[in-house]
Amino acid sequence: MVAMILVVDDEVYIADMIADVLEDEGYRVCFAYDGAAALAQIQRDGFDLLITDNMLPHMNGAELIAYMRAHPDLATPVILMSAVRPVETPPDVTFLPKPFDIERLSGLVARLLPAP
Repeated sequence: MVAMILVVDDEVYIADMIADVLEDEGYRVCFAYDGAAALAQIQRDGFDLLITDNMLPHMNGAELIAYMRAHPDLATPVILMSAVRPVETPPDVTFLPKPFDIERLSGLVARLLPAP
């Protein structure tokens, strides 16, 4: 079964770049461009991995992660991207500083998910 990844970033070109790379590696990728839309997709579809920016409209990445952690049925591995490290990054969240090397992101995804 192909792993499903949700990419959340309000900068469309970043989300598209990430999706292109991960789809080429065999993953199925969906998008959301703000935290509230991401939460709705997570609740509706479930995902094997969440890759989210921290600075998002309507609900930032840290708030999205906090909500997910408060609801164990939404538990999934998370990669949190940000130009500035949030004050408190949960220990089970992988932090990826922006700007990032796409090969590094690809390696983190491979470490968190089984090979497609």
